[in-house]
Amino acid sequence: MDSSPALSKQMLLKLYDYDTHATAKIFEAAAKLSSEQIEQSMPGHSHAGIRSTLFHMLRGMTAWRSSFDGGRVRVVLMPEDFPTLDAVHVRWREESGKMRAYVDGLSEEQIAEVHVLNRPNAGEQRIATWHMLQQVALHGMQHRAECAAMLTAFGHSPGDLDFIYFV
Repeated sequence: MDSSPALSKQMLLKLYDYDTHATAKIFEAAAKLSSEQIEQSMPGHSHAGIRSTLFHMLRGMTAWRSSFDGGRVRVVLMPEDFPTLDAVHVRWREESGKMRAYVDGLSEEQIAEVHVLNRPNAGEQRIATWHMLQQVALHGMQHRAECAAMLTAFGHSPGDLDFIYFV
């Protein structure tokens, strides 16, 4: 496995700043919806509705971040603990800050470091830190796009989420 980082620390930090910016736009647009709209299941999306999709993003970020030290997921969030959009948003802001701080604290050598992860349904995997960090941001991109489509269907587009507009 070639673990040579294709992404430098500065590039990863910019990616995470964008991730935070774009997800904040989703939460901002979602705050304009009724609670029924936030929970409404939309056909063709990977999760039931906007809140559950945002919770899935939060849970993924938290699980990955907690696995960076020792290869095991240490924090598993449960949906019933986040019954409202506000509850998801509060925890997302906290977790996003922790993830940004984690990336900021890494050296270039640590970014290239290879971890052995024991993942449910995937077994033991050897993955470079920068691959894991990129996975979290790209996973969020997929689900932000789904949320943006749902929000737009409700008449509350989050606007342009393109990276180029962020930079």
